[in-house]
Amino acid sequence: LEQIRVTGSSVERTLFVGDSAIDRETARRAGVRCCLVRYGFGRVTLPAGVQAGDGWVVDHASELPGVFAAFAASVR
Repeated sequence: LEQIRVTGSSVERTLFVGDSAIDRETARRAGVRCCLVRYGFGRVTLPAGVQAGDGWVVDHASELPGVFAAFAASVR
C-alpha cells in the first residue's frame, strides 16, 4: 500500500503480479486485483486449481501483455 501511495496511484489502478498463494492473499488483503503466474519461485506452492479471484492466472510470460491490456481497459 505504501508503494501505491508513493506513486500516487490507487488500489483500483493497481495490479499485483505474483506466483504463489501468498501473493494472492497479499493482493486480496491490499484490496488490489491479481494476476498469478504458473512460473517463478512460488510455482511449486501454487495449486493446479487455484483461482486469482477478481483477476487472472497465466502459464507463460507471453500472456502478460494481454492481461495488462485487459486490466487497463477495466479501470478506465
